[in-house]
Amino acid sequence: MGILAGVDLGGTNIEAALLSEQGKVMSHITHPTGADEGYGRVMENIISAVKKIKKDKEIEAIGLCSPGIIDVDQGICRFAGNLNFNNVQLRRPIEDAFSVPVFVENDVNAAALGEWRFGTGKGTDNFILVMLGTGVGAGIITDGRLLHGKSNATAEIGHTIVEKDGLFCNCGGRGCLEMYSSATGIVRMMKQYLMKGNYSSVTADIQGDWDRLTAAMIAQKAAAGDKLSQQVIREAAEYLGVALVNYVNTFNPEMVAIGGGVAKAGDILTQPVKEFISSRAMEVQANDVSVVLSSLGEDAGTIGAAAVAIESIKTVKDL
Repeated sequence: MGILAGVDLGGTNIEAALLSEQGKVMSHITHPTGADEGYGRVMENIISAVKKIKKDKEIEAIGLCSPGIIDVDQGICRFAGNLNFNNVQLRRPIEDAFSVPVFVENDVNAAALGEWRFGTGKGTDNFILVMLGTGVGAGIITDGRLLHGKSNATAEIGHTIVEKDGLFCNCGGRGCLEMYSSATGIVRMMKQYLMKGNYSSVTADIQGDWDRLTAAMIAQKAAAGDKLSQQVIREAAEYLGVALVNYVNTFNPEMVAIGGGVAKAGDILTQPVKEFISSRAMEVQANDVSVVLSSLGEDAGTIGAAAVAIESIKTVKDL
C-alpha cells in the first residue's frame, strides 16, 4: 500500500495530512473550513488542502472523517449541525478531483480506528475510544471490526442517561452524560462553583471574562494541583464511569481509551473511572478491561481518516 491522504473535516478547520501505511505523518496542513460559505466552498477547501499536501506525489486513497451522521456506503453526510450539512455528497467531488478511491467516516469512529490500529489500542480486538470534547462521542471496535449500526449512529455515549431526572440536553432528553462530562459540562460546573464563592487559580487567568474559561484550562489546572479544578474533573469522571460501566458490561472490551482536551487532566480523570468500573462492573468484564489515555493527540483525526482508508481497502481486497 502506498501513500494515503487523511482529511479531518471540522467546523472551523480542515486538517489534512499525507501518511504512510504505518500511520506516520509525512506532511500536514491546516486550512479554514469555510462552513459559513456553504457546502460548495467547504468541498473546494477540502480539495485545495489535499492538493497542497499532495503536490507531485502519487496517493493510493483518501480517507475523510466528518462530524455528524455519515452514510459510509454512499459517502453522504446525512446531518452535521456545525457544518449546516443535510444529505450532502462528500465522496464523489473528491474522487472526481483526484481519481483515487475516497472513504468517508464519522470523525469519532475514524479516531477510534486510528487509535486501535496505530495508538494505544494496537494489538487489541475489542476496544473503545471515548472523546471528551464539546460533546462526548465514542467509537467501538468489537472482534476487530468497527461497529456502525443501521444508520451509522451507534455508540452515542454522550446521550447515555447518567441522571434520571438530570439536566435537560440539546438532544431533547435529560440527564445525558454530555451535560456532565463534556468540555461544555465541565465549564458549566466550574462556573457554578466559582459563582458560589469557591476559589480556583483559574480566576486569575480568566480575569472576569467567562468566555476565556475552557475545559482544557481546568484540566491543566487540575493536573497542576488546583483543588477545585480537581474536584470538577473528578465529578465529571464519576459520571463518565457510570456510562462506561454499562459499555464495559455490554461490549466486554480489553481497553477503553479516553481522549480530547479534558484528557490533559491525566490520572485525575482516569483514576475515578477505573475505580468506578472496578467496583460496579461485573467481575469478569471489570477484570478484562484497562482504562488508558489516548495517544494520538492532535493527529487523531488525520491518522484516523487514513486508517479508514486502510481498513476499507483491506476489506475490499479480502472480498
